[in-house]
Amino acid sequence: MPLPTENQVNAALRHVGTATASAASVFVVFGFLTPDQAQAVIADMQQIIGGLQQAFGGFSKLALLLGPIFATLMATYAAKSGTVISMLASLNKIANSNKSTSTEAKAAIVNAASALPEVEKVVAPALAPIPITSPKVTTT
Repeated sequence: MPLPTENQVNAALRHVGTATASAASVFVVFGFLTPDQAQAVIADMQQIIGGLQQAFGGFSKLALLLGPIFATLMATYAAKSGTVISMLASLNKIANSNKSTSTEAKAAIVNAASALPEVEKVVAPALAPIPITSPKVTTT
């Protein structure tokens, strides 16, 4: 969902200001507020709306500056994580892990290696009894 534009925010805040002035007028008619109190409420609300407009305008301008920088950093991170060295480091981390989920991961690594046509035999004693392991996996 895209962020609203600065003009959309300004229009919405103008509606808030109009609604506040209308509510203050109704409260004056019913006697809940004096005219001076209503003027103070409306003036305070106009200050709040002006501050919000400035803040959103500043945020939208900051996003225009920081957006490309953030995108560049994320693209750099993605490019580095997709290198062969990074993938091998991830596989090495999985292979050396002692967690219970790593058994399936280790079997997947061995099965992927044994699926290569040039591989005749894979020696993996710890994975040999696993039923999903390739017939190319042997203990010796």
